[in-house]
Amino acid sequence: MNDEEEIKKSWEEIAKTEKEQSDKDAFILDKVAKGLLSEGEFCDLEILITESDDTSYYSIENEPNGEYQEDYDYRFLKGYWVNQTTNGGYTGDEYAGTISVKLSNGKYFQFHYSM
Repeated sequence: MNDEEEIKKSWEEIAKTEKEQSDKDAFILDKVAKGLLSEGEFCDLEILITESDDTSYYSIENEPNGEYQEDYDYRFLKGYWVNQTTNGGYTGDEYAGTISVKLSNGKYFQFHYSM
């Protein structure tokens, strides 16, 4: 196999892995939408996800990760937990970490973000 074929195969593997993760994220988000948050809370969550730029690795956890943040910009979500692992980065404007939102079943919807 030549270099060009190896590069193509690597990109195909990356695309497959990203598609699998995207499908898992969509499944978990659908589960949250179907009864683990009120309609208003879910709308606020969709806005939070959109504002968090690049999000992935959605999961439902037993405990939140990070510090509780009150946020009155949302109508129904009054707060969430943030674990910011990158605060500025090399360029001074890179941020990344996880956000956890409490669900009606006592568990937490969590996702990774980077912006």
